[in-house]
Amino acid sequence: MKIYKRISMFVGGCLVALAGSAHGAYPERAITFIVPFPPGGSTDTPSRIIAPKLAEILGTSIIVDNRSGASGQIGVNAAARSAPDGYTIVLSASATHTLPEVVGKKIPYDPIKDFRSIGTFVKFPLAVVGSTALPVGNVKELVPYLRENEHKLSMGVASMGSVAHFSAESFLASVKAKPVLAHYAGDSAILTDLMGENIQLGVFAGSSAAPLVNSGKVKGLLVAGSERYDLMPDVPTAAEAGMPGALLEVWYGISVPAGTPDEIVEKLNDALKQTLEDPRIVEQLKDRGFAANYSSSDHLDQVMKDEPEMWRKLISDNNIKLAPQ
Repeated sequence: MKIYKRISMFVGGCLVALAGSAHGAYPERAITFIVPFPPGGSTDTPSRIIAPKLAEILGTSIIVDNRSGASGQIGVNAAARSAPDGYTIVLSASATHTLPEVVGKKIPYDPIKDFRSIGTFVKFPLAVVGSTALPVGNVKELVPYLRENEHKLSMGVASMGSVAHFSAESFLASVKAKPVLAHYAGDSAILTDLMGENIQLGVFAGSSAAPLVNSGKVKGLLVAGSERYDLMPDVPTAAEAGMPGALLEVWYGISVPAGTPDEIVEKLNDALKQTLEDPRIVEQLKDRGFAANYSSSDHLDQVMKDEPEMWRKLISDNNIKLAPQ
């Protein structure tokens, strides 16, 4: 009996040791980084910039897997249903985690209960852009012109209930004008209609606007944030224009399935921090219109919890009408 007891204790101790060493050895194989949107877009580009360095620090390879569809739901749901072992990570954003519930979208995952946050990694501003036919040269001239001609003007924005839509509503509330809002499937369609003078204004990602602003094909009027945007340094910020918070910045983060062990979350967060401290990564992101934006796991957890209330307040304060989802 004593021999059996000793053997049991020995085996149990070995199992505990093996379990501990398994987490300590993480990662032992490739990590899949799900980007829930198509290749080449504003979510894909920064993800592919950070992935090689993140992999180098972790000592493994990272496979960027674009699983697009249903406004990001397909990829995010796949991540939520993955094993909580650190081998599946997913890009998280307002569009997939904090907005759906607010705008009444039915999604197959719980943004809070089904995930743990690793941290944020980039941010970028939204911008107000005008057609070259618009008879204003800056935001100071734009505001009175908007008020006087609001019913004659159209502003292009992304789909109803998107970050860009709410940013446009926030901007228009701050200038007390209400032109017609035209909803588009993406930034490229808005830019096409701006250049064709089918609409007069648009609100979308600064990175999408910058090449055409700098080539003189459209007018850059305002960008979100308190610091000038590197890709459009001559365009004033909302803070400079006396409208802090009138436009929104977009953030992207990384999440893992709920149940992922603390030590793996900490290891991933530390690797993310080191990645975003690399000057070469910072420069690569900057060249593509993104600012490195590291945050802790706890910070992103709090953003996930707080941001839905921010959206609700914005909707209520500005009497924004949303179509049934």
